[in-house]
This record gives sequence, structure tokens and C-alpha cells, in this order.
Amino acid sequence: MLELGSESILLHQKVLKKAIELGLTGIVFVSCGEESNIIKKTIKELPNHDVVSTPEDAAMSLLPWLSPGDNILIKGSRKLELEKVLPYLQK
Repeated sequence: MLELGSESILLHQKVLKKAIELGLTGIVFVSCGEESNIIKKTIKELPNHDVVSTPEDAAMSLLPWLSPGDNILIKGSRKLELEKVLPYLQK
């Protein structure tokens, strides 16, 4: 969501609040800077949560939480290169 400009933090908070409402069990947020500090406060309501700065760190956070048959959604700005998460999860 790097492309969202000045609305980025507000829109990220809305998505995270919806995740909480839906009962998601975890979220890993790839970000850095001011936005990550604000997001950390919101995601603490989820049982499993982390804010990291790289796709590899995202995978390392996810691995202990995942079990066979779990579903994950990987979504983010192309700039973050989140497709790099999958190879780490397949090891």
C-alpha cells in the first residue's frame, strides 16, 4: 500500500481492524518507519502478530504459526516484493 500516499495509515488501520473483526488468528505486516509504529499498536489485538521489514523476516514470523492446511493471504505493494515470502515458507 505504498501507493496510497497520505491515506496509507488510515487505510491500513481499517484493514487491520477488519481482520480483528473477522477473527483472523494472525498477521505479519511488512513495513518500516512511522507507519510500522502505528500499526504495531493496532495488531496487538490479534493472537499472533508481528511487524517486520523484509519478506524473509515475514516468513520467519509466519513459520511457527502455520500448520498443514492453513490458508494465508500475501498482499502488499509490489515494491515490497512479497512474492519472496513463499520460497522461505516452502523450505
